[in-house]
Amino acid sequence: MGRRQVVRHGTLNPAFGGSNPSAPATAVLPDPARRTLDDVFGAWQRRDVRTAVAAFSADGAFVGADGRTARGTAELTALFAAFLGSARRWRFVPGDVVVTPAADARTANARFRYVFAIARDDGSEDERPGFVDVRFRDGSLLEWRESGDMAQDTLTIDVTTTDDGNTQVYVLHGSLDIATSPSLRAALLDAAAQRNHRILVDLTQLEFLDSTGLGALIGAHKRAIEFDGSIRLIAQEGQILRLLRITGLLDVFHVYPSIDDALADDARLVGL
Repeated sequence: MGRRQVVRHGTLNPAFGGSNPSAPATAVLPDPARRTLDDVFGAWQRRDVRTAVAAFSADGAFVGADGRTARGTAELTALFAAFLGSARRWRFVPGDVVVTPAADARTANARFRYVFAIARDDGSEDERPGFVDVRFRDGSLLEWRESGDMAQDTLTIDVTTTDDGNTQVYVLHGSLDIATSPSLRAALLDAAAQRNHRILVDLTQLEFLDSTGLGALIGAHKRAIEFDGSIRLIAQEGQILRLLRITGLLDVFHVYPSIDDALADDARLVGL
C-alpha cells in the first residue's frame, strides 16, 4: 500500500434547522417504543410537561449531559417544568435512531445523535452536540441518558493509495452521521470523478452510521459509475453490516469482509 494521508479529524459544526424539536427517523425501532419516543418529542414541541413525564416508567430516569439526574415522577416533573417552562429560546434536533441490543422481548434499547442549541443573551446560539442512549421497558422509557462527549462526534478519514495508483482506500473511524457526512461526501465525490478509478471504503472501524452517512456513500457510488469507476465497501459482522443488509445496500454495493478481499474481488458478501 502506498502513501497515507489523514483527510479530516475533529468535530464538525452541524447545520440544522426546523421546528423545535424535529422528529428523527425511527423506522428500525419497534412499537410501542417508537410511539413513546415520538410522544416525547411532540410533548417537548408543545412544551407539555405532563405528556413528557408520562412517557417514562414510574422509576424512569433522565440523565443529562451534565450528569444531573431526575428519577421518578416527582423529579421528572420538576425537571421538565423548569426546562419546558423557560422563556429562553432553544432547539433540540435529533438524528436517526439506531437500535442497539436488548436483554429480552420486554425491553428495547436505542441510540441517536442530537444537537441542542440554546439562545445566548446576544441572540446567537450555543450549539451542544452529543448522543442519547435510551432504554425502554414495556414501551415506557426506563432511562434517557445524554452524553456530551465531543470525542464521539468526530470522523477521521485515513486515505491510502495502492502502489499502482489505481485504487484509493478510505478507512473511516468514529461516527458517520448528519454532522460528519459532508466531509466524506466531498472527499468521495472528488475521488469518484477521476475516470476508471477504484475506491474502497472501510467501515469496520466506524462506531455509528446513520441514513445521512449512507446517503453520502450512495451519492459517491452513483458519481463513480458515471465516470466508469467503482466503490467497494468493507464491513464485518455487526451493526454496520446489519444496516447494509436491512436497507438492501448489499445488492447495490460490492461489500467485502476485508481490504485484501476487496482488492482481489473475492468473498463478496451478499444479501439474504
